Amino acid sequence: MGNGTITTGQGTNSIDVLWGSVGTGTVSITQTSPSGCDSTVTDSITIFYTPAPVITGADSICENNTATYTVSAVGGDTYVWQVSNGTILGGQSTNSVDILWGTAGAGSVTITQTSPFGCDSTVVKNVTVIY
Repeated sequence: MGNGTITTGQGTNSIDVLWGSVGTGTVSITQTSPSGCDSTVTDSITIFYTPAPVITGADSICENNTATYTVSAVGGDTYVWQVSNGTILGGQSTNSVDILWGTAGAGSVTITQTSPFGCDSTVVKNVTVIY
């Protein structure tokens, strides 16, 4: 195993691997027959980055006010925002959105950032809407 750690399944016909840093990894399997004959196969794995968005913006805001929330822009990544107790006014599909917050209470803003390779991460920021 190169650039990864087997998390489950060692000794079985199926494993789960936690891959390391971006680059190349390898996985090998040796299968032994009951008569003692064995064969080994090694495969190279390309490891792509997984986005790690951090949402910046107000943690609390007065009801019916607008605030901007952002994550770092990464070329080629896509962005999908969701909000509870508010409305996205602009910026959907970008790394920055403007949100009009609703009535006093709990709210949240959620971002799913996806790399060009299909790796994604979803992060939620809780917001307190005050009156």
